[in-house]
Amino acid sequence: GRVSSVKDQGAAGSCWAFAAIASLESSLLPGEIWDFSENHIKNTLASTYPDGFDRTWDEGGSRDMTTAYMSRWSGPVLESDDPYSDVSGSSPAGLYPSRHVQNVYFLPERSSSTDNNNIRDALINTGAVQTSIYWDDAFYNPANHAFYNSVINPDTNHAITIVGWDDTYNRTNFVTIPAGDGAFVAKN
Repeated sequence: GRVSSVKDQGAAGSCWAFAAIASLESSLLPGEIWDFSENHIKNTLASTYPDGFDRTWDEGGSRDMTTAYMSRWSGPVLESDDPYSDVSGSSPAGLYPSRHVQNVYFLPERSSSTDNNNIRDALINTGAVQTSIYWDDAFYNPANHAFYNSVINPDTNHAITIVGWDDTYNRTNFVTIPAGDGAFVAKN
């Protein structure tokens, strides 16, 4: 009851918008059920809008951009007011936020792959957690929908939403075998 529906970003580089919206929607559940517009974030933060960042609507974004969007009350707006399109860079003008975001929490960086208490606490007490990863198909096992990238890389290229964890998930389900069992459950 704390996870909103899975959505499809299509071909646009808007995973960051989907991850941020999923985290926001989760933080309001189960008491409030919302379906906010990822389209509005990806489009209104583009350089074609007066308050946008120096980017195009389909080239990606970050948690800092979504935080700016929500904290200045540019959104979120309802999905029904600006439905998602992965091939369009325009959104209706004059939309007002449906919810005013008052707080955005940033978790500290993990000190190791087993430093997971802050993520778990946030999942229990606040809701789903937006995070960024370095995605490489070589580390994905499609048979088990398991991804584990053991390469330390300071760059990221994909945003996901952590929605839970499973301490008993068998480590042999991954392409690269980690030191122990367990996995986060992600909405990708």
